[in-house]
Amino acid sequence: MDRPAAAGWQQSKQPTDIAAFTPAKAHMQSSIEPSQNGSSSTSSRQSAADRVQDELAQLKRQLLQAEVRLAKGRAAVSGAEVDVKVLNSRLRALTK
Repeated sequence: MDRPAAAGWQQSKQPTDIAAFTPAKAHMQSSIEPSQNGSSSTSSRQSAADRVQDELAQLKRQLLQAEVRLAKGRAAVSGAEVDVKVLNSRLRALTK
């Protein structure tokens, strides 16, 4: 049964692609190359720190996206609960 548009509830499409639920592997595949000026240990630490920062930023972004999907799921559940209550009351009214 369709939800009336006047209720202000809008159904959103959930991602069905498995890639939406798995972290990107680009940050996992990195190589450490020695720098041109011979200070490879300093550049390694900088690039390792950069990779950690990039991974943290990516994880934060993925966490926010997961929280949004969870909120949308909860909203859908709440909407379904309201639908069930309304339909039950209409059914009872018709059977009386």
